[in-house]
Amino acid sequence: MTEIDINEVINHLSSKMTQALVMAVQDAIPGAEIDNHILFRAFSYAVRCTCSPWEVVPDAYVLIDDDEFMSDDDLMRDDDF
Repeated sequence: MTEIDINEVINHLSSKMTQALVMAVQDAIPGAEIDNHILFRAFSYAVRCTCSPWEVVPDAYVLIDDDEFMSDDDLMRDDDF
């Protein structure tokens, strides 16, 4: 199992998440007038209220390319040697 910082994931994907949220609302309520910024802000707040800051997800849902990503913890461990 892997822990992810759900808030950082949401923030990182904010542009795509906003687009998806707007599309979903428009599909559910055709013709709805939506302020994208307010919608995303409300969504982000709901995620923070509903989820733990660090959510546990199965390892199969996380792909890590060691050449492209190293966490701060990995960097600190490498420095210890």
